[in-house]
Amino acid sequence: ALLKRARFLCALSLTSLLALSPLTAALMTPVSLRQLITQADYIARVQVQDTSVRREGGRHISAHTLKLLALYDKAPSAPSPTSLTLETLGGSYQGLQQRVSGSPQLKQGEELIVFLRCAAHGGRAPALESAQHQGARCRLVGMGQGLWRAQGAPHSDPQGRPWAPSLEGISFMKGGARVESALKPMSLSALLQAIREAQRQSPGLDLGQGQGAHQ
Repeated sequence: ALLKRARFLCALSLTSLLALSPLTAALMTPVSLRQLITQADYIARVQVQDTSVRREGGRHISAHTLKLLALYDKAPSAPSPTSLTLETLGGSYQGLQQRVSGSPQLKQGEELIVFLRCAAHGGRAPALESAQHQGARCRLVGMGQGLWRAQGAPHSDPQGRPWAPSLEGISFMKGGARVESALKPMSLSALLQAIREAQRQSPGLDLGQGQGAHQ
């Protein structure tokens, strides 16, 4: 009886693991850098401070507190929050790990550039200076396409390092055919230039000149 129970528990654990682990890559439409910029409410360089995980409808949702190091989509005279909360799918909840293809995993202390869509209670993006006080929930534009990591030595100057999107677990389809990502690694200065160019081409965008809270 004990042997049968042990086998049953082992099978149950394996079934749960397979149910919560991604078996295939997420199929997504590739977005261009301009689409990332124009679809984002906020573009920022951040540091991951801490993470908490909750369970909603069978899904694990990780809430990451992000310390803002620089804001690249606001006028330099506007007030700046000190942090925002980013939500991603997956995470460890009560000892059970859930992974979702295309949803990047964040590590405490790492620096990132993020393209965020944020919504408060009314479903609209809150004013930048009040986003951290209105229960704003931010998500990545294009999942991993909207989260960029610096390449090279972790403690080198972020201005000089190339940055690249987090494309692990993502396959791209367009017009019924598999394609490559439209996003390529680039320097921080090149990214800021792209933001300024997007502002010039779309005057309605509320983008600044790449001046951050702490450039």
